[in-house]
Amino acid sequence: TTSAWVRTGVTLAGNNLQLRRLRVKGFGSRIAGREPGGMNGHNAGMGNLYNFHIEDCEVVAPQKLNQYYPLMIGYEGGGEDLDGNPYYMINVVIRNNYVNGLMYNGNVPINPFTNSFYERGTHGICLGATENSLIEDNLIEHVLSGYYNDTYDLNDVLVRNNHFRDVI
Repeated sequence: TTSAWVRTGVTLAGNNLQLRRLRVKGFGSRIAGREPGGMNGHNAGMGNLYNFHIEDCEVVAPQKLNQYYPLMIGYEGGGEDLDGNPYYMINVVIRNNYVNGLMYNGNVPINPFTNSFYERGTHGICLGATENSLIEDNLIEHVLSGYYNDTYDLNDVLVRNNHFRDVI
């Protein structure tokens, strides 16, 4: 069926959103150019977004045969106002989450030591264009990049007490 070809965990955009105690498993895309992630979203260039929290969640086990490395947790602002100032996601909190990018083939985990580079998620946590944000007490393992931010993220983002294991 086509449902196995493109799977998205959770996609959100808006103000005052919270994800708590949620488990996302088996996401990804077997179609090149389609990039659904475990938990992702953006502001769609519609202005600043405020108060977004992800706490006590698990994002694990992207499906095998992805045509790209699936993004585990990724949220970003984006777009610009008429004066060229970027829009941000403001007051983002990503705390006490477990992220494991080890891929699965159905219910069978892929051995990361047989094909360690390709059989894993891309970014454990990826934030773009955030301001006044906190990334704290997360366990990230089996991904290519543990934490990624872009040039707009130089605005009061605190990253502390995270643990990265088997991160390329």
